[in-house]
Amino acid sequence: TGGGAGAAAAIGAAVAVASAALFEYGRLEQDKKDLAVKQEAPYLQAEFERQLAQDDADLKLTERDPDAYTARSELAIKEAQARVRDTAKNPEAARALDLRAAAIITRHQAATYAHANTLFKERGVGQLDATLETRKGLAGLANDDLDVRAQLAEGDKAITTAIPLIGADKAGDMRRAFKEGVLGARALQVANEDPEGFVVTADARFGELDAAKREALKQTARTRVKEILAESVREREKKERDAERISEMNRQYRLMGLSQAADNKELTRQQVYDARERGDIHTDVELRAYLTLATNGAAIE
Repeated sequence: TGGGAGAAAAIGAAVAVASAALFEYGRLEQDKKDLAVKQEAPYLQAEFERQLAQDDADLKLTERDPDAYTARSELAIKEAQARVRDTAKNPEAARALDLRAAAIITRHQAATYAHANTLFKERGVGQLDATLETRKGLAGLANDDLDVRAQLAEGDKAITTAIPLIGADKAGDMRRAFKEGVLGARALQVANEDPEGFVVTADARFGELDAAKREALKQTARTRVKEILAESVREREKKERDAERISEMNRQYRLMGLSQAADNKELTRQQVYDARERGDIHTDVELRAYLTLATNGAAIE
């Protein structure tokens, strides 16, 4: 009986040791699991934020339309969250990510909405700039000053509409610059089409244009007037030379006719006098020579 009791005690002790070992193993496994979750959860959160930032940086390089940027950004958020969650090894870490995702997404969306607003403003300003440039171009093609005033009015209307985007101070600057550009375009058109008239009427007609610009255009117009005058003189002189050349060619041709008639013994004194009257025969020497031919060499008194 004493041996049996000892054996039972030994077995009990062994069971106690084994139970303790199993308990310790379970505790260690749980600690390892908790540690893995603690390590993976912040990694997943950091990776989620990294992918959001990278996707947004790539999107900003390729998308300038604010509406499209917002839509694509929302889709990128969902895709990044799904990608990162799929890499989770522990369900607890995935759930921890889900709990933190709302705060991460809200912070990220605040930044993307701010960028979308910037894109919206840039698009509006870009459209305004394009509108004003088009109006300036139309002013440079205007048929009259009334049409120019119409372009000014349309441009001013576009600037007023854009005040919520650009502010009142910027709108004032743009109005002044636009007016100067429109008047400058019209003045340049008039100076090119009628430089002489522009020199005379520029001060009265374009008094609102910057004085230095107006004077520069007047000087350019004066130079153009001189060029036109010089060109006109050159053209007239060329026409005169061409006319003289053709006249001389015709004279020589008619004189050849007189010579041919003389060769054929058909030249008459009247033909010679007619040639003198037309101016074909210039000098008395030529006249005597042709009269000699008409009289078959007889002396002329």
